[in-house]
Amino acid sequence: METVMNRRLSRLFAETAFFLVTFGSVNAHEFWIDPLDFTPAVGDIVKANLRVGQDFKGDTLPLIPQMVLFYEAFDAEGMRSPAGNVGDRPALQVEARAPGLLVIAYQSTQSEVTFDDPDLFKAYLEWEGLDWVLDEHHKRGLPETGFTELYARYPKTLVEVGGSAAGADRSTGLEAELVALDNPYSLAPGAQMHVQLLWQGRPEAGRQIKIFSRPAGAEGSMPEVVDYSTGADGTIAFAVSPATVYMLNSVKMLPVDPPRDDVVWQSFWSSLTFEIPG
Repeated sequence: METVMNRRLSRLFAETAFFLVTFGSVNAHEFWIDPLDFTPAVGDIVKANLRVGQDFKGDTLPLIPQMVLFYEAFDAEGMRSPAGNVGDRPALQVEARAPGLLVIAYQSTQSEVTFDDPDLFKAYLEWEGLDWVLDEHHKRGLPETGFTELYARYPKTLVEVGGSAAGADRSTGLEAELVALDNPYSLAPGAQMHVQLLWQGRPEAGRQIKIFSRPAGAEGSMPEVVDYSTGADGTIAFAVSPATVYMLNSVKMLPVDPPRDDVVWQSFWSSLTFEIPG
């Protein structure tokens, strides 16, 4: 039995490592929590996939506790640490125990990606609104290829339980975090949604937030993508549409100085998902 379990763990680690390397910072830009149902009833088990990909389409990852630094759920009854089993798919499974907003927050361990194509690195920085990094890369005299970036993921999702739009998002303590200042399940169609970007609990001004949106129930369809820049208080505001699923994504980059071996940059990826009811 132990041998079988060890083999299963090895397979899951290999599978997850493949996804994180293949679909990490280079080839896929987003990592998000994707609930199967954004509006469960009280007592339901909220099941949510961890997805990695691009254009709001991606592969699912199993739950690997050794690759999780933070996994908490917040509702009207407080904070709790959901249980899970190695290899769970969907990876996240949380009981909807109280009516109102349920917030699920997650933080991954660090992974790394090595860049061997300078054009790919440039395209990635342009997509994420990190153009300054390329100039800084050259100023630091860093190599064009063969350098490594460390990255960690900080996704959150907001779920409405029991048809109640009570409750609010909050800062959960994630190092990089997107916080909804409005409850999306209480907004009227066309209303403004306000979201704040935090770094170590403080507002981040002048940072890009990329917003992906698609009709609810149309998973796999090509999303609308719009870029916003945070104001002095780290916030953006945008009009929401009914029966629409949203994913917000933002990346912070910091230099590793002096470099450690080939590691010269580290990035912190925050995302937030929610649905606007129809």
